[in-house]
Amino acid sequence: MSIYGDSLNNDETFDVSSDTETTISEPQNEGANVCRLGALSTLLGADADTIFALSEPMETLGLAEGLTSGEVLWRSRSDSELNELSEYLRQIERLSRPEIWTAINQNLSPTSAIAFMVSALGSSLERESAAAAAALWQEFRGTDRYEVQPWFVEDHYLRNGLRYPNLLLWNWSWQFFGEFLDDFTLNETFINWDEVPWSYVSADMLRLVSSLNDAHEQIAVILNLSKFRLQIALRSSDSITRELATSAFISFGFEDRVAERTPQPLKVPSTELQVSTMVHGTRAWMGEWWEPEGDFHEYISLNYRSNLYKKGAPFSWDGRLSESHRVRAGIRLMKWASSEASNGMETVFGHSYGGEVLARSVLDGANVSEMVLLSAPITESIRAAIPHISTVIDIRLTFDPILALARGKQHVPDEFNVTRIFLSGWRLNHGATHDKNLWINERIADQCGW
Repeated sequence: MSIYGDSLNNDETFDVSSDTETTISEPQNEGANVCRLGALSTLLGADADTIFALSEPMETLGLAEGLTSGEVLWRSRSDSELNELSEYLRQIERLSRPEIWTAINQNLSPTSAIAFMVSALGSSLERESAAAAAALWQEFRGTDRYEVQPWFVEDHYLRNGLRYPNLLLWNWSWQFFGEFLDDFTLNETFINWDEVPWSYVSADMLRLVSSLNDAHEQIAVILNLSKFRLQIALRSSDSITRELATSAFISFGFEDRVAERTPQPLKVPSTELQVSTMVHGTRAWMGEWWEPEGDFHEYISLNYRSNLYKKGAPFSWDGRLSESHRVRAGIRLMKWASSEASNGMETVFGHSYGGEVLARSVLDGANVSEMVLLSAPITESIRAAIPHISTVIDIRLTFDPILALARGKQHVPDEFNVTRIFLSGWRLNHGATHDKNLWINERIADQCGW
């Protein structure tokens, strides 16, 4: 059955405990386990500063201080650990989640972390398995550490005369499918989650993983299974599942050389009438919150920024994942501001990668008095732009699993002009920071000093 739109209860909070038993795959543990998968992805690929900045929520999730301090960097591991990983994967069907989680904290081992992800990949819970697929895709396709053999799965089944699992019938091409995201529109049909066929397919493939003796062959099977899971998740009727899947294709390792650019000097805010506006993030152009008469836009306009842009040409960009599109969007925002906000922009809200587009526009010459970051990854562009803006307000989740899965920085630098605001509780919704009701209930505007 297929439907259009989002499933319900995307803004609920959930409890988090360091109790190892809460790693078991059960509905009441799903939110915490999604965050755990994000934490492990960050540990596998982020730098020490990124990890240490998240030490408190990571420890709340049950990770040992030896990991959260940033002193142990898994991204510096050697290829010699492949044999250890292969041995772990051969036991994957026999090991319980609590056993693997305990091993992570006792051994401080990246191979245990990958095994935890593989175990979660076979979960019947929609968000949990999608998060695991995104984390595994980041690990195995986001680096050149592994010698992947994509043809192995099909070759194995043909060579042994075995019946293909169902996933091999799903548009099976190894060609990178990031373009799928760019072609996705609201006219696409969303898919309701059905755990039965997924449980069958994942169990079949994980049995194959445990039967193999070569790590490269095991990784090829896991990647094939992860790809299939991501293809389904990107069409999910649940918006959070789609966000989790999208995190597989976000990379923070290829940003242009910001340091080589010459930022404009900090400008004194004009006493003339200024304009405020909102910049959506990746793929968020499909929503309406940032547009004139959108719920969040209307709430801010009526109560706090009467100069919020309401005319017929609001700034928008294509919301694609590639850095080159964000570069062009930053230039376009600067040009838009010179036309629609000739006296400068008072307050600009930037959600997710919209924050980077905003920062790039500042570095390209846009005059912005106040930058409000909503769940934005703290990229080099944002760090470089902060000294050139009078006021910076950073609003985000306690722990953002989307950014964690993508191994991005979640904390702005300590600067005199920066105010940090965290939403209460634990949430999965990357878009919660532009939720009108949350702004009202948590008095966000008061915390902003408005």
